[in-house]
Amino acid sequence: NQSNMYLGYYTANIEYITIPYLPSETQFGRFINYSAIKSITIPKGITTIASSAFMDCCYLETYSLPPSLTTINPSCFSGNIWLKNITLPYSLETIGGTYTFRYSSIEELTVPSTVTAIPNYFVQEAFSLKKLVILGGGTLGTNMCYMCKSLESLTIPINVAEITGSMCDSCVSLREVNFINTQP
Repeated sequence: NQSNMYLGYYTANIEYITIPYLPSETQFGRFINYSAIKSITIPKGITTIASSAFMDCCYLETYSLPPSLTTINPSCFSGNIWLKNITLPYSLETIGGTYTFRYSSIEELTVPSTVTAIPNYFVQEAFSLKKLVILGGGTLGTNMCYMCKSLESLTIPINVAEITGSMCDSCVSLREVNFINTQP
């Protein structure tokens, strides 16, 4: 079934993955617990990354996300403890579920204005996260930054519709929260 192509499960010695082409309706994933992967290039045309697609790929350092990507499902980058930076494309519309970047080493993250809801526990315990910028209005999930102890700066739009609970519980380094006007 091309709309639900899963390319692997569990541990392997693969370090670098580049897939030049898959049909655009393909849901990309799963490489759960592939501890040797260091880099992955997701091909142009992919619109969705599956739930837990790269969960616990602890040595994964770099991703190349395509400009066609519209959906990231729950826990897909959770446990990527070597992941220091990632650029979310402006085509992204949906970040589904919880724990998207849990336990990652991301230092800065900008969520494009096209994303209108941030899930609960979005960057839970992203222990190196210092700066989070959210450009889209809408809903900010409960404990979206839970225990991000290095988080110093949070930027959110002034037109946020709802904050569903404690945003930054146990963010002991948080020094500034900036509200920005993202309206033209």
